[in-house]
Amino acid sequence: MSDERLLVVGRDHEEIATRIRDGADGVEVRAVGYKAARPEDFEWATSVLAFLLPEAARGRLAAVRWIQSQGAGADGLLASVDVPPEVEVTRVTGVFGAPIADYVLARCLAIAQELPRLEVERREGAWRPFHARLLSELTVAVVGTGEIGAAVARRLVANGVDVVGVNRTGRAVEGLARVEPVARLREVVADVDALVLVVPRTATSERLVDAALLAALPPRAWLVNVARGAVVDEAALIEALRAGRLAGAALDVFEVEPLPVDSPLRTLPNVMVSPHVAGVTTPRQAADAYLENLRRRREGLPRRGVIDRERGY
Repeated sequence: MSDERLLVVGRDHEEIATRIRDGADGVEVRAVGYKAARPEDFEWATSVLAFLLPEAARGRLAAVRWIQSQGAGADGLLASVDVPPEVEVTRVTGVFGAPIADYVLARCLAIAQELPRLEVERREGAWRPFHARLLSELTVAVVGTGEIGAAVARRLVANGVDVVGVNRTGRAVEGLARVEPVARLREVVADVDALVLVVPRTATSERLVDAALLAALPPRAWLVNVARGAVVDEAALIEALRAGRLAGAALDVFEVEPLPVDSPLRTLPNVMVSPHVAGVTTPRQAADAYLENLRRRREGLPRRGVIDRERGY
């Protein structure tokens, strides 16, 4: 039996496993679907590559030394079952900035061009000419300025948007003229056209956008969430949208996924919904992340994307 036994679980498991088998010597690889995974699979493995861990993993990770998340974060993975503290957990890095920046830029363009309203009027048969705004007329707050958030902010700046970054301490970010600490978030959002969320889910970021923060936004503002659904109080958001206290929301993540078919967010005319696709890990990217970290481990180097359990990211 090989000393390195990798269990690939979930989405695209066969393609990821094939790529890893082709790219690494001395690794025994087993691939299973999320629902097909068995407790004995986890007892066999010394490392796991997954987006989430199924119930079959609970209490069966004694031999596991390392878990490579298939995503940009590991909050869902760590919350799904108890992962022993001695297990190193890593995430995929360096691949999500560009696609998520594209996603946010597209939503800001839709906001400036009022595309949701135009779609409603097309269905109504209405014809109401208007003056669209330029991107350079928008002020956008980007909350979270790590690797991905900084890429989002710089893409917006490059397209003429006035961007204020928000992070935990207000530390400077290359390419941004203004950065504020999250403690001043309510003051920052009082004069923005969009609030973009790019923060990891942590104990301090859950329900960061609550009824009070939504009330602090001007009625013209949009909420754009590419972070995690738990960062927003969804009930308070729906109430604000229905009452017209918020212009709209562009949401890629939700408290419950898939988004329930009876959720008001599916039918409100001022909401753009997408199925958690702003930054999707491809099989190649997932395999490459594992192979790179395997190489680093074998060479005695620190792995990339190590999760700090106390911080949550």
